[in-house]
Amino acid sequence: MHQNQIEIFIDQRIANEVEMLKRKKDNQNKPKPKDDKNDDDDDYYGHIQYTDIEHIKEFKQVRVGFEGKQLSLWSSAIYYFVIKYFNYPLEPVRIEFPREFRHQYIIPNTGVYCHPEWSQKYWQRSVTLEHIINRVIQTFHEIPTYSDYPADLSFIQLSLDKAEYQNVINANKDCSTHYNNKIQEERQYFERKRQLEHQNASNKKKNEDQQQQDQKKQEQEQNNQAIKRQEEDYHNGLKLNQQQNQDYNQQLKLNDQIHELQNNKINYNQSVPQQIHQQQLNQQQISSSNPNQQQHNFNHQAQNNQQIPQFQQQQIQQEQNQANQNNQKASNNPKIKIIGNVK
Repeated sequence: MHQNQIEIFIDQRIANEVEMLKRKKDNQNKPKPKDDKNDDDDDYYGHIQYTDIEHIKEFKQVRVGFEGKQLSLWSSAIYYFVIKYFNYPLEPVRIEFPREFRHQYIIPNTGVYCHPEWSQKYWQRSVTLEHIINRVIQTFHEIPTYSDYPADLSFIQLSLDKAEYQNVINANKDCSTHYNNKIQEERQYFERKRQLEHQNASNKKKNEDQQQQDQKKQEQEQNNQAIKRQEEDYHNGLKLNQQQNQDYNQQLKLNDQIHELQNNKINYNQSVPQQIHQQQLNQQQISSSNPNQQQHNFNHQAQNNQQIPQFQQQQIQQEQNQANQNNQKASNNPKIKIIGNVK
């Protein structure tokens, strides 16, 4: 975790320095107005030696392009080199040109640019990225000599032959042209890739927005349907309550009618036996003097008894027996006058 934080810090520092150098390059043709027009603009901005600079964070590299020095054999060409940083500024950076490139400070067939200033022995932690770029460009145009610790002694010997030296420089120019074309293709590829990623991200965002809208629309429809179902359930509940109330009222009316019929029946059952009993008593009084009428009343009483419930018939039978006993006593004793039972 601590190592990752250090790498992030180094990347951010390199990115900041690259952005500063880009701004310097962009502003080199926009000098700040001065009161003294005779002042040299280079004294204010300094001479910008590089023509292109790019931070490649994925590979921890800074790619720099510069133009060959005018009025020299290196002129009319753009040369690129790469600065590889790993633990900058604690450790020296690594400078690399194309592998086929030949120079007095380049190790043959490696492209590694060796110079004493960024060797482990002479490295200084205060060295900035701008200083490294300027020193590489300056030393690149130096005349080959044995006094500068060259990495390729054969190149110095070769420089003594003007024609052969010119051929090597032309080969370097061709290599640089090929490398420039490769860089342009790479940039176009990454530009297309960036546009495609941007387009995919845009389409993805549109699809997500559309899905969110469809989801919201679906949720809204579901809510509307739920509200509609609730309203239908509410109205159905009202109708059911009304129907239940009607059924309950009808049941109450029916119960009242049944209760009224039962009361009428009970009153009728209570009144009819009393009337029949009274009639029987009256007939018994009359039949005491007329035996034929007594027989007729007995038959009529039998018919009435069939219409009277059993418990009431028993009561009536007891009263009739009592009445017959009283009549018999009265017949035996003429002084006793029979008076009907009074209730």
